[in-house]
Amino acid sequence: MSVTVSPLKEGDIVLNGSGFGIIRFVGCVHFGQGDHYGVELVDLTGTKSLTHLCDGSKDGKRYFKCRLMENHGIFLREDEIGQVVSPETLLNKLGQIYWENTKLKEQQSELIKSLQEKEEEQERSNL
Repeated sequence: MSVTVSPLKEGDIVLNGSGFGIIRFVGCVHFGQGDHYGVELVDLTGTKSLTHLCDGSKDGKRYFKCRLMENHGIFLREDEIGQVVSPETLLNKLGQIYWENTKLKEQQSELIKSLQEKEEEQERSNL
C-alpha cells in the first residue's frame, strides 16, 4: 500500500475558483473520501456560490476555526485548489501594492496643493 503525501499543508496560501485563502485543516472528513482541505477564504470576489461557505464545521463536527473572518470557510479537495502562492509572490505583490499606494498618495498631495493654489489665486483675483 502506497501513501501519497500532499505538498499542501496548514498555513499555505492557496487560490481557487472561490478566491484566495489560508489552509486551516488537512485531513480526512466524515462527509467525503480522501484528504480534504479546510480553507479560510480571505477574498470572496471569485466565489461562485456562497452556499458552500461555513465556519469550519460540517454537520456539527468542527474541523477548523475561521480566525480572520467568521463564516468564510470552505472544504476543498486537492484537485479543486488552483495553486499555492509562495511567500516570495506574496511579498512581491505586497511591495508592488505599497509602491503604487505611495505613488497615489504623492499624486493626491500634488493635486490637493494645486487645487489650493488655484483657489487662492481665484480669491486674489476676485479682490
